[in-house]
Amino acid sequence: MCEITIQVNCPYCHSMKVVKNGVKRTGRQNFLCRACGKQFQCVYQKAGCRPEAKQLVLRMLVRNSGIRD
Repeated sequence: MCEITIQVNCPYCHSMKVVKNGVKRTGRQNFLCRACGKQFQCVYQKAGCRPEAKQLVLRMLVRNSGIRD
């Protein structure tokens, strides 16, 4: 039998100290970073939950532009 391992890094602090932390209701694996204590998923189901989308919204908020811009 072959075992496949995937290295998961924290998207917030880029630490390699990541452990599994249960499963979401959608069936996706949830991870916990031991360094910063934040939870995350490797692949998000909704586009609005991705960290890149959140950063874009915060940059637009600082510029005083709305979400529809």
